[in-house]
Amino acid sequence: MRPLLIAFLLLLIAAPAGRARTGSCRTGHVPRVTVHEDGTEVGMRYAIVACDSARHRHVLRRTRLRQSVRRGDLGRLITDVDAGGRHVVWAELVRHRRRPEVAVVVEADRRGHVRRRRTVWRSRRSRSLDVGVLRDGSVAWTAPRGRSDVVLLARPGRRAHRLGPEYDQYLGSEDGRTLRWERDTKMVYHDLLPLPLRDGCPRRSRFRAVSDTPDYRVTETGYASPDTDTLVGQVIRVCVRAEHRDLVVAQGDVDLVHSVSLLAGGWAVVWGISYDKYNCFGEVVERVSLRRAATSRTSGAGGCGEGPRPGVAQVVTPAGEVAWIDEPDPPRPYGPPEPQEAVLRATAGKLSAVLDRGAPGAIRDLRADGETYRWTNAGEPRSAPAR
Repeated sequence: MRPLLIAFLLLLIAAPAGRARTGSCRTGHVPRVTVHEDGTEVGMRYAIVACDSARHRHVLRRTRLRQSVRRGDLGRLITDVDAGGRHVVWAELVRHRRRPEVAVVVEADRRGHVRRRRTVWRSRRSRSLDVGVLRDGSVAWTAPRGRSDVVLLARPGRRAHRLGPEYDQYLGSEDGRTLRWERDTKMVYHDLLPLPLRDGCPRRSRFRAVSDTPDYRVTETGYASPDTDTLVGQVIRVCVRAEHRDLVVAQGDVDLVHSVSLLAGGWAVVWGISYDKYNCFGEVVERVSLRRAATSRTSGAGGCGEGPRPGVAQVVTPAGEVAWIDEPDPPRPYGPPEPQEAVLRATAGKLSAVLDRGAPGAIRDLRADGETYRWTNAGEPRSAPAR
């Protein structure tokens, strides 16, 4: 079986890794490496299962955790696995009835041969241990710090140091160059190795292009729960071609879906629609500075169907205020009649304000003149200050 591993482990540069409750390779993305767990009468069995691009199943490592013994080791619990380039790492928790729990990070090569076992911490409290690895052999793992967890990074030949903010879940690598994890329901990214460029933008295999202009490219991706394969997060990036960098401008989940509706004047206008259990609950408009890579402010955009969705005429001022023309929907053959009028709306603090009303198609020529909006209503010039 060992020779069969060489071919598909070379494909693991961008392969997803993590935990899974099933060891089957018949479904899901391939190639991938996951941790499979199986309950028995005397405890739990764990295995690192690798699926190649032909959906063949290979087992790299097996361990067992016993439920109870009078003394001695209970066994080893495999908690996480990751792959990057020619490197594979996994995390083991060694549990003993009378001694502290020992966290071990195992580093292996593409053939599955163990290169190093690194004891990273000991604890008398049960804690989680997740890992990530980059294509240059840099290894990251989670470690307890008081009541929370942090991410430690060890470069080849260097001592481990703390990386970024505190950790919640989903530590892993992307393209063997970027480490990411979730903190407070948002993904945290660290580009630790240079990313190759394509058309002036960093190339990220996980992200797909949504729109392209001579100055910008918009990409997005989704993240699924490793236990259920259901979508749990959405991330949108905007690449500034002249600067060869891409920024995270929006993050959503199953209850809040975002899209970029306008890129102008160094701003990204992000339209978001939130859902309750079944239907639209409301809309928001966010303004993200492409210079500072930070959200300036968020405003309510009114009820469903009233926000600056893509394709709607809209402008943004140098200070990041937004105005847009909300045209009525076509009359429906069923249901109560809806007002057939165009509404000019604009952000105003945490809410939105109505600047003008008119017949469908009457409000035109919307533009931003500094911090002043200018437009025409049925041919009559009008203006209003941005708030």
